Amino acid sequence: NRLVLGDLSVDQDTRTVTVEGRDVNLTSREYCILVLLLKNRRKIFSSENIYESVWNEPYTQFSNNTIMVHIKNLRNKLEAGCGCAHLIKTVWGKGYKFEE
Repeated sequence: NRLVLGDLSVDQDTRTVTVEGRDVNLTSREYCILVLLLKNRRKIFSSENIYESVWNEPYTQFSNNTIMVHIKNLRNKLEAGCGCAHLIKTVWGKGYKFEE
């Protein structure tokens, strides 16, 4: 039960993320966002889609900042691990997607 893209590997059974065999420590929310985007590559998710999928709560006016911070932190951790922060694309006015 593994998602793999290049050197990035996500083991869904153990909830671990590795890049080139090195562990990338993510929070639970960051992990869930990564899996959501990775499972649905190239699909654009709005902040509302991400928030309601990961938090399982209704989206509010303050939720967008929450998503932006989590995406930023996730990108920073992926960048430090493999220089692959570019895989999470911002689609202006629409949301985010994972791109190969």
